[in-house]
Amino acid sequence: MCESMWPDASKNLYHYLQNTGEPQDINVDNMLTDLPDLPVDAQADAEWMASQAVADAQKSDISGPVTYPFNTEWTPEYAEQNEDQNWFLATGGYQYCTDGTVTVYPPTDSNAEWTYSYDYRVHVADRYNWDGNKSTTINGITVTDKELQELHRAGLAKEYDLVGESSVQHGTGP
Repeated sequence: MCESMWPDASKNLYHYLQNTGEPQDINVDNMLTDLPDLPVDAQADAEWMASQAVADAQKSDISGPVTYPFNTEWTPEYAEQNEDQNWFLATGGYQYCTDGTVTVYPPTDSNAEWTYSYDYRVHVADRYNWDGNKSTTINGITVTDKELQELHRAGLAKEYDLVGESSVQHGTGP
């Protein structure tokens, strides 16, 4: 039942209990669909980078399109329980960043404005571990981080890294 209700949370817990410690992929495209803040924040980062690229191109007095690569810094995010139970249980807190390119187009005879297009990917990273001081109730049963942490300490489960990247996202402006 949990696997169909919370596929990513079930997959991550199962991997933890496999006791390998090997990194596991995280489905960033699904996170962008399911979580309300991540796509908005990642797109805002890309648009901010686009505005910086336009400002630089205007200062450089370019006469044709110019492309700028970009990388944003890692930023903390949190999948709240009331937003999406699957991602809350799958990762809780995680880090994200974006990388991509912005192409800036100077004004033309048919368009007096500077314009841009951008392509970017969202990268997510997290450590699947247990803090020891939190708990959550799942189907009427309270599970504490301390209990799950003890599985690792007893050698029955192993913490690991979650990593992934989205498909390419696109946008234009102004």
